[in-house]
Amino acid sequence: MARGASGDPTDWVTRAADDAIRHAQQRHGEDLAGHVITCASGASPSGPIHLGNLREFITPHFVAEEIRRRGIAVRHLHSWDDFDRFRKVPAGVDPSWSEHIGRPLSAVPDPWECHESWAEHFKAPLRAALAEMGVEMEEVSQTEHYRAGTYTEQVLHAIRHRDVIEEVLAKHRTKKAEPLSQRAGAENEQEAEALEDSVADEDDAPTGSGDLARFPYKPYCRQCGRDTVEITAYDDATTDLSYTCTSCGFSGVTNVAT
Repeated sequence: MARGASGDPTDWVTRAADDAIRHAQQRHGEDLAGHVITCASGASPSGPIHLGNLREFITPHFVAEEIRRRGIAVRHLHSWDDFDRFRKVPAGVDPSWSEHIGRPLSAVPDPWECHESWAEHFKAPLRAALAEMGVEMEEVSQTEHYRAGTYTEQVLHAIRHRDVIEEVLAKHRTKKAEPLSQRAGAENEQEAEALEDSVADEDDAPTGSGDLARFPYKPYCRQCGRDTVEITAYDDATTDLSYTCTSCGFSGVTNVAT
């Protein structure tokens, strides 16, 4: 623990650990016995993990280790955003994999045929590398959480307040910026492209037309598994959502609440 003459921390790890402990004490009281502080990270397993991505894992690891060193219960919780859509076919992969664009990363086959899915193919080597570095973390799969209905209430809340959400977003929405991979100062093309894949694109195609154009929820098509759907109707009373898939032509109804 590095601190200056005044007692203030001089390094970011100590400062972050101090902040985390202070927030936990404000919530649970001075004595944290029986409570666990969570240091969280998250990443989309859309491609190879490089040095730039590694920072996402190492930062909470260092903070968690400092908290643990002080005798306080802590965990490093990592969220795999493996329910993100497969956006594009990278160089070196059979072009036929374009068939899977729009499907969850966890539902896209591994083109190298060594893992059960695209997502697992890129999770595995990272797990091995982190283990060699002594990084321990609890992993959660967003695919599992979404399919289990973990976020159903939050999704319904967003839908109920969609007009308010849209008002806020409209105040801050700007035109599409220059691609990160083309900006001056980008460290390398691979890192820039990975970052672009990990953030939301506000200029993605509308979810529907009229009042449904900015609907805050879009299902994966029940027929083909892609997210290339246009929402055609929503019933606030029943939470029935009607959609048509622009890829396979399927039209169906899904109930958001169930």
